[in-house]
Amino acid sequence: MEDFNSLQQPQMEAEEPFFTARASDQSVLDRIFAIFTSPKEALQGIELVQGAGAWLWPLLLAVLITSASAGIRYFTTSAAQDEHTARVIQYEKMANNKKFADETRKGFHKKALEDTGDAQKSALTSVGTVFAMMIILAMISSLFFFILAKFIFRSGDITFSTVLIASSLTMVISAVGDLIGVILQSVFDNGMLSVSPAAFLHGMSPSDPNFVLAFQFNLFKIWDLAIFAIAFASLARRSAGTGIAVVFGSWLLRVAIYTGLMYLVQSLTA
Repeated sequence: MEDFNSLQQPQMEAEEPFFTARASDQSVLDRIFAIFTSPKEALQGIELVQGAGAWLWPLLLAVLITSASAGIRYFTTSAAQDEHTARVIQYEKMANNKKFADETRKGFHKKALEDTGDAQKSALTSVGTVFAMMIILAMISSLFFFILAKFIFRSGDITFSTVLIASSLTMVISAVGDLIGVILQSVFDNGMLSVSPAAFLHGMSPSDPNFVLAFQFNLFKIWDLAIFAIAFASLARRSAGTGIAVVFGSWLLRVAIYTGLMYLVQSLTA
């Protein structure tokens, strides 16, 4: 009979570091450019970087580009203004829907009046909301992956700042994708144009849940997530496959929840 003690013990998951913690003299600007051309170099030495500038400047750049893109889209495409009108109509429908509580309906009615009264002010408010929400979501997302690496994967040397640097740098990729999409929409005055499957959904409103779902699979967003997934795996001392499964899995869950809520709202206001 085979001796139980002679059985091979299960092996720890092999580490496949994407980058190593060696000193790098790159500036923040160098890293931002390199995230597009050489991600390994862009992320080299981020575990040794001191100061908030390494994550703050890429984060602010990504947020500013995305917020500016939202503003440019509104003021240069008729599709965005049509969406504004559709949004007001949606608020009015919800205000008149007796499935909602009276206080909720009053809130929708107030929102409809505000948006109707000053469309440009409403657009600027939306841009401000995008700016604030992106910063908040970046912080929450980075905290989630930090806690996951620190306490689930037991990566004792990881820091929140390091995860935030990786997240902020890769966010710039998505932001540039947003800008490219807006430029295409503005040049052709076509709100359907994008680097995602949504570009093939002809005749569908950009506020339709099906369009929103397809739009989430933007090529630049996938690029952003792929690099962050591999970087996270390296920081957590896990395989690239584990990083990809964790990052893309959590993203798909967020997409499913967000789209599901949109379908719910659409069914309540139909």
